[in-house]
Amino acid sequence: HISSHSFLQGPDKLPVLQLADGRFFLFELYEHAFRPQLVVLSACRTGYGMLSEGEGIISLSRGFTAGGAGGIIAGLWNMNDESTATLMGYFYQQLAKKNRPSIALREAKLEWLVKEHDNPFLKLPYFWAGSVYCGNDQPVAIDARASVSYYWWIAAGLCGFLLVALILLTTRKVRRSGQ
Repeated sequence: HISSHSFLQGPDKLPVLQLADGRFFLFELYEHAFRPQLVVLSACRTGYGMLSEGEGIISLSRGFTAGGAGGIIAGLWNMNDESTATLMGYFYQQLAKKNRPSIALREAKLEWLVKEHDNPFLKLPYFWAGSVYCGNDQPVAIDARASVSYYWWIAAGLCGFLLVALILLTTRKVRRSGQ
């Protein structure tokens, strides 16, 4: 899962992912040997690129497919960060239920549409329809230990927050009684 910024650079419109430590170019994919079942490109226009005669659309999505990915979720246009993050959360919940990626993405989009939103504009396709799936539509194995680990981190964070709150409350009571 790559959640980042993506754009087309220069006159040749080279697809680029902007990562924290620099830019990742499409040609860099060909240096790596990998065969992931699924690559989720939760970034703007990762399925968009230059149309090359005889080749088709040269995009990050295509690059990951050529690099050996079994399936790709890519963005067709500029994505809204908040709605895309929520939609991807729904997607992974559905995928964990042993759904195929295409079905999981479809169910995530339906969940977005039936959810009650504060702003009715959030039902516009711009907010939910930009992510598409292409590739081998086989079930993807999700490591159950990863989701359990996630819950431990949430529990630890909550305990830490409660501990800090208790210390602050105790400190305030001591200061007030000393005045």
